[in-house]
Amino acid sequence: RLTIDAGCRNTLLAEFRERFYAPWTQASSRYDLTETKKFMIKVAQAKWYGVNRRLMPVGLLRGILDNCALDKFPSRNEKAISIVPTHLRGLPTHLPLFTAANAYPFDMLQYPQVKANEPLRVLHVSRDGIWCFVETAYSNGWLEARDVAFADQSFIDSWMALPQIVIIRDDVTVKDEGSETSYRSEIGTFLPLVKAG
Repeated sequence: RLTIDAGCRNTLLAEFRERFYAPWTQASSRYDLTETKKFMIKVAQAKWYGVNRRLMPVGLLRGILDNCALDKFPSRNEKAISIVPTHLRGLPTHLPLFTAANAYPFDMLQYPQVKANEPLRVLHVSRDGIWCFVETAYSNGWLEARDVAFADQSFIDSWMALPQIVIIRDDVTVKDEGSETSYRSEIGTFLPLVKAG
């Protein structure tokens, strides 16, 4: 096993915690939201192909852009947490967009994966209320509102005070205490350790 001396390990852990919890601890966005807004407009106005290998209708893209409610962007600044594994999206839609008719499966709206229990900052909500524009420790984009839970300061303080464990294998079953609910967790998922078992 690779060993890291305690001083180095503590420094790296402190650095990680600072970045991981940034959506909860920093007062403002880590990204240039003016540029983010311009980028969304640019993406929605570009020429894209759908899964049927045909050009996406301009009206459909215009409707997706309208749903962004960019006239009010950003409209919020609230702390939250992801409750399921999901992917950030470039626009508030599950429709994949491809650069060419034969570019499947490279969906240009699919951004990095967000694992369950990641700190988030909700900066905006779509006009239809179905999507939240969020910021993570490493990126920003749209998530379905049903995949996000808002977190008050009491929850955040208690969560951050607990030691964290990390899942080091894919498909690890995580079960809620006292219930039959369980889900499969992926490598790299962080969970608070309530008690050692």
